[in-house]
Amino acid sequence: MMRKIIFAICMSLFVSVSMAEVLPIKGGFGFKLGDTFDTSTAIGTKSRKDGGVLYVVNAVKPFKDFSMYMLQITPKTKIIHTIYGVNFLNDYQLCKNKQAVLFKLLQDKYGTDSRDVISMDSVKNIVQGEKTVDVRCIDNFDNSTYIITYHSVKLAQLAEAERIAIEGKKINTDGL
Repeated sequence: MMRKIIFAICMSLFVSVSMAEVLPIKGGFGFKLGDTFDTSTAIGTKSRKDGGVLYVVNAVKPFKDFSMYMLQITPKTKIIHTIYGVNFLNDYQLCKNKQAVLFKLLQDKYGTDSRDVISMDSVKNIVQGEKTVDVRCIDNFDNSTYIITYHSVKLAQLAEAERIAIEGKKINTDGL
């Protein structure tokens, strides 16, 4: 009888711990995936190799580990599809240590579902449907880049469709 009671107590504790509230991935630093961004509020821009633009912004809610914040938006409708926090560290091991702590905090908040990422960088991610958050350390030999990325696949696909439509209007198709 006592074993059954202890077992029931242990099971109820296990269920309550495993049923902790998992929050949906919405964004970070005070920015939400899917919100419209007023580009005039950016403090700068950076060009991407694919022709896209990153908007450098002041974080509404900064996090101590990051010194720069950037947004990627759809080119026509200006909807946020990716949010970045970035820092440059002198030591790759320091980056990995910070990554481990931050990733545990993210798992506690968003759950533990992840997918394998094939990369030369150290990447840890959490997946919720079409939204992801990942933390990566890039070893640049003399320093490391520490990055957190909140991303919506659906909104990134919208960005690509808008980009193709914009670029397509610039092309003379008479010879096709």
